[in-house]
Parts: sequence; structure tokens; C-alpha cells
Amino acid sequence: MVRAQAAVTHPSLHAQAVRAEIEPVAARDFLRFLFDWQHMSADTRMAGPKALDGVTAQLEGFEAPAAAWESEILPSRLAGYEPGWLDERCLAGHIVWTRLRLRNGRTNGGGRPAPVRTTSTFSQARPARTVGFVPVQQ
Repeated sequence: MVRAQAAVTHPSLHAQAVRAEIEPVAARDFLRFLFDWQHMSADTRMAGPKALDGVTAQLEGFEAPAAAWESEILPSRLAGYEPGWLDERCLAGHIVWTRLRLRNGRTNGGGRPAPVRTTSTFSQARPARTVGFVPVQQ
């Protein structure tokens, strides 16, 4: 009884109890979980342009070469993926792409770095904006 009360009041005792209940899993089971969680297994792949928002939200902040997004990353998670889906979501302002840092020393002649197919980019969901109208006072 005293130990149970101490676990409630002291976070480190609770953490120790939780750790004692956790059991390691085999590497194959962990990889199976990751493939399912990332929608890369046949049973969990998503489909259709509307599923693109969920996939990019899960990958938000993950950097990968620009060419890999449409050739490997998105098609492996979305059945029947078409590049036009991503273009539509970007043009509608739902997804924003950027790079966090420079990866290579290539320049476009003006001393500024030039983007190439291997430039790392990441997706980010564009925050919803509310536009308010203020009545004009005359």
C-alpha cells in the first residue's frame, strides 16, 4: 500500500514500474510495425489524392532529396500515386516545401546555391488561416 502511494506521488517510481512491464520485441516485429505505421505494407497503404495530406503530415519535418519524394517516398505509401496530386495540394496552399540547410556547394553562377535533384527538402502542412473582415466606418 505504501509503495503504491509512493508510485503515484513520485514520477520516477512510476517510470520504473512501466519500464519493468515493457518487453523487447524481435527486430522483424519492430520492422513490421514500422512498415505498417508508415503505410508501406500492402494492407496499410493509403489511396487517393485526399490521403496525401495524412501521409505528408506524418512525414512533416523529414528531409529527403527532392527527387525521392515523387519517385520513392510518396508512391511507396500511396497506391496509384500521381505527381499531379502533390502539385494540386501545393498550389491550393495545403502543403509547403522548403529546405532547412544547404547540402552542397553548387552555385548558379551568382554565388548563390542552386537547387538540384539531390537537394534535401521537407514538407510542412500549411497552417489554416482565418481571414476576418472589418466593417468600414464612414
